[in-house]
Amino acid sequence: MEQSSVTLPNKLRVLLHRMPSMATVSVCFYILSGARDETPKQTGAAHLLEHMLFRGSEVFSEEDIRRAMRETGSDMNAFTAWEGTCVYARMLPEYFGSLFPVLADMVRHPKLDAADYEVEQSVVQEELARQLDEPRSVMLHELHRISFAGRMGGILIGSKEQIGALELHELRAFHWSHYVPDNTLVIITGAYEEKQIDEALASLEDWLPGTGGLDGGLQSEETRQGQSMSPLSEADGRVSTLEAPLFRNGAGIWGWRLPELQGAEHYAAHLLCTLLGDDNTLGSRFETVLVRARIAEQANAVYTSFTGGGMLKIYSTFPPGQEEKVQDIVMDELRRLLEGKSDPEELRRAKNKIKTQLAVDASTTDSRMISMAQAWLPGREMVTLQEVLNRIDALTERQLANLAGRLLEEPPFQVIAGPPEHAKLS
Repeated sequence: MEQSSVTLPNKLRVLLHRMPSMATVSVCFYILSGARDETPKQTGAAHLLEHMLFRGSEVFSEEDIRRAMRETGSDMNAFTAWEGTCVYARMLPEYFGSLFPVLADMVRHPKLDAADYEVEQSVVQEELARQLDEPRSVMLHELHRISFAGRMGGILIGSKEQIGALELHELRAFHWSHYVPDNTLVIITGAYEEKQIDEALASLEDWLPGTGGLDGGLQSEETRQGQSMSPLSEADGRVSTLEAPLFRNGAGIWGWRLPELQGAEHYAAHLLCTLLGDDNTLGSRFETVLVRARIAEQANAVYTSFTGGGMLKIYSTFPPGQEEKVQDIVMDELRRLLEGKSDPEELRRAKNKIKTQLAVDASTTDSRMISMAQAWLPGREMVTLQEVLNRIDALTERQLANLAGRLLEEPPFQVIAGPPEHAKLS
């Protein structure tokens, strides 16, 4: 499998992974700005702009885009994160030449029509309403509220009031500032031909660098860290309780703020989560000490990295009133790791679990595309699949112990939820 990278004269970064045995090609435009990069007047712009990209561009109408997808049987979608916006498509190789210009023009020259904007504001309001009806989403919003100051302390897509107040000219300003080549990563994976890539990249050379981007733009790493990663004062409290009538049982999220982890530490955080219990808890510590012991219905850990920091979160559901017992067990497991109480077989199984998932991701072009973005983001450099596997293999018990020690230095931020009659402070 051939992997390479190139930077165009306009500073557009491109990652390529030719996979001749695949039956498809996937391509994404990953804008290196998300909700965190909005100004106060732009709150909600990153996500609303993602919606508006599909309403047509200067060259291709909304119907043109729909027809292109329909007639070729291709998939096209997008997502918005705190620090990025990704627009992507998957297609048969023979359609790459006709679909790449559509995707590129959507990103570069969206129409941003006023009538369409009113419709999409309503669509996003409905999306927010669905989130606020889902207890786990509400808990995650609350965890951010008590953990972060600034934009990251709010809802990623914006509140109802913020979405309604967002003006179209602010959306246009966000696009002008952030959708520029020096702030964009293009990733192409699958059974493409070199000639197709040459033609696609040549079509992007007239995309002019903007005032935003990584090279001294509107939201530098220092600006992000200073404005958005500031912790709340202790007076604001680290514990929040919510009444969640839709929950049959109790639930809790515990979150630890961490400094920005680079290199081996970044991979150690993901290995720690896998060992404790990721989305598939089979064979994990949480499966043994919480789920099989019938103390909790589920428990999993996930690490999310940001510029200037990160957060490790543990989510669990359990019988009402058991939050203190669950938290005590979680803290005990971290202490065991700090003390080096893990056997080599346990570590080997956790590593194999991560490597298996990476192999599964590499079996489809769209999953591989996203994996390449995730590997590139921490160090802003291309990391091959084999290099990622080698870094996972090289992790040691001592590195996990050091990370567990960091988590134990301060109490976690926590959100406890449950039926009204059971919700209480831990």
